[in-house]
Amino acid sequence: MVKEVYLLAIKETKAEAVGFTFDSYCEFVKNNVKETTVGEFENEEHIRVNDMSSLQFGAYEDLDGVMLYFYVGVFESKNNFYQVTGWTLKSKMDEYKDDLKRIVNSLKEH
Repeated sequence: MVKEVYLLAIKETKAEAVGFTFDSYCEFVKNNVKETTVGEFENEEHIRVNDMSSLQFGAYEDLDGVMLYFYVGVFESKNNFYQVTGWTLKSKMDEYKDDLKRIVNSLKEH
């Protein structure tokens, strides 16, 4: 059985992200996501995950007639920013939404 669940993680050091604060990095990520998604973000929340600040939200995209659901987490550690995005087909959202959130929140620094 194909589950159609995907994940992308991006790490950017604060030295590379010159001039960004956590808030401005979150706005940067949100603006990038807004370029391809439709509608408003859902359930946007600021939380702490594994001793890191995090902004998390859901979003939808229409990719050539195929609706996708994204769960996005933006994280700040002492030296890095992270963007972790999980996605699935919108038709599978109810089945995998909790899994996507759990996977995004599994980010830990070593």
